[in-house]
Amino acid sequence: MNILTASTLACSFFYAVGAIICKYSMHDLQSRARLSITELTFFLIRNKVWIFGIIITLSTNLTVLQIQSVLDVSVVHSILNTSYIFTLLLGYLFLGEVLSKSQWIGTLTVIIGTAIILFIDNPVTGQMTNKHRLLDISLVSGVVISILIVIANSRLRSNYEIFYAIAAGMAFGNSQIYVKVTTNFISDETGGFSVLSIQSISELIHVWPSLAVALFSVIGFICMQISFSHGKVSITVALIAVISRAISTSSGYFVFGESFPLEKVIGIMVILLGVFVITFASVRSNSVEVISASRA
Repeated sequence: MNILTASTLACSFFYAVGAIICKYSMHDLQSRARLSITELTFFLIRNKVWIFGIIITLSTNLTVLQIQSVLDVSVVHSILNTSYIFTLLLGYLFLGEVLSKSQWIGTLTVIIGTAIILFIDNPVTGQMTNKHRLLDISLVSGVVISILIVIANSRLRSNYEIFYAIAAGMAFGNSQIYVKVTTNFISDETGGFSVLSIQSISELIHVWPSLAVALFSVIGFICMQISFSHGKVSITVALIAVISRAISTSSGYFVFGESFPLEKVIGIMVILLGVFVITFASVRSNSVEVISASRA
């Protein structure tokens, strides 16, 4: 394990901390009726705990930005899958969210897959960006996100937050791809990228992929906060993580031409299996609770 892969694992933990803090800051909303986006916005900007969680998340994003400029995107986002493992455990410890046997099994599975990824010999293999495939992924994602939001707004009964979580995952997945594209562009122009370099930050603002990063990030952020407002953090983060990581990891092959040796493929497949188990168990558990509550 090198310093960059270890740092990625640490970032995964802080992503979970930020999510838990944001979710905790919204505990008063659980007993309220569904809020409009405007009402939710005013509630959040006056919430100091929520702002602290956002600061942690943004700081972690900067660190990941630096790491991702060097490592393969498939390696970075495979390791970041552990963010929902940390989220599940922190939610269990501090939010009182009960974990089922299936969720614990999924957690162990993700840990095993991540351990495989952490010890890959060569985590830097990416090539030039395939712009045509990049735009195809973005176009399809944009259409699907729009459909999900329309469905969520027309589904006023329980579980509407799941659609927003899926939309957030797709938006964040595309944002992560464009972050890699942006740092690649800057590295080609300046010979390297650093979040501490004024030149790199200046280039970051001016290159065209940064606009896509901003657009998809804003869409993902809004959808995530709506989902957080009434959904369980274990479900919301699991759905966002599995969708975003699947998109960003697959882009390593389709967009960036990264090498996928056998150990990386095995590690990714084991992680995705664990994530699927966790997500399915979380959604099923939530559906059972909703049905029970409706019958009560």
